[in-house]
Amino acid sequence: MKYTIPDISVWLKIVPELTFFKDPAERAAAWRRAFKTFQWRYIVTMILVMSLVSLLSVPLFNFLMSHAQALLGAPRLHSGPEALLRAVFSGLLAVIGTGPGLWLFRRRIQRSLRSQLIERGVPICFECGYDLRGQLEPRCPECGTAFDPSLIKPNDALRK
Repeated sequence: MKYTIPDISVWLKIVPELTFFKDPAERAAAWRRAFKTFQWRYIVTMILVMSLVSLLSVPLFNFLMSHAQALLGAPRLHSGPEALLRAVFSGLLAVIGTGPGLWLFRRRIQRSLRSQLIERGVPICFECGYDLRGQLEPRCPECGTAFDPSLIKPNDALRK
């Protein structure tokens, strides 16, 4: 089964450049190509972020659990529910810690997708992702970046 990115995917909201690829299979191929350029960096960063979040959160959770038990006058549990709760909590925080790692690389993914679109002849601003169809001068109206005028086809202004 071939992986695709459907039209209803949350990735289209996070990385809007994917909407320029009309076919879901094309989107997935472009995503893989963009992701391949720095995959090892992403994996190392994710491991570091998850480790840091776990290293900081587990001692804090243990401290809070000990003080909560002392305040409530509850007997201290050393196994069973407390251990399960600690394991679930640290795992949850490690998974939540992957979000910032993806956010750090979002811009690089977008730039890679934009360069793929420009290679295909899609008029899109490399800096901000603005759709350049219908532009009369070779400057992005959103960010002011100059672009190659050959990206704009003469009849693009009429189609818009």
